[in-house]
Amino acid sequence: MPWWIWLVPLLAVFRVLHRLVRRPPRYHRHVGPDTLASHLRHLFESGNRGTVLVLEREGGTGVFELVRAPERSLTLRVPVVTWASEGIVGVERSLRAAGFRPTWDGSSRCGQVRRWLCVVTDDGSSAARAVQITVAALGWPPDTRFTAHIERGPTR
Repeated sequence: MPWWIWLVPLLAVFRVLHRLVRRPPRYHRHVGPDTLASHLRHLFESGNRGTVLVLEREGGTGVFELVRAPERSLTLRVPVVTWASEGIVGVERSLRAAGFRPTWDGSSRCGQVRRWLCVVTDDGSSAARAVQITVAALGWPPDTRFTAHIERGPTR
């Protein structure tokens, strides 16, 4: 039997293993203020319970997480560690003035305490509005763009 016959299955196994290791995220988009509502509507309508959409600010720091909850709602989570506490209090005031009811949530994981300012919304449009209010309250420009990717599985 020629030696090269074993090469084909070996390459196939290597290809499968390589694909598993270097798997890109299923959902990776550049999101601007004009397309944010449609992306959040898509998450609201098609996301599974526990799906997390992470919005990372392009060209700077800042992360938002939107969690698809079982009761057909989206929860905007703003990690407090990202900004100074004075900034997050201003965000809370702005969201309350706009009619949202933000709450504080916290969890500890591996000894590290994380706190979030959480806003539960009924649909993708109101979640997009909450993100835009948060962006304005943080003093970011209104045309701030994000890189969005979906993390599946249990929420952090």
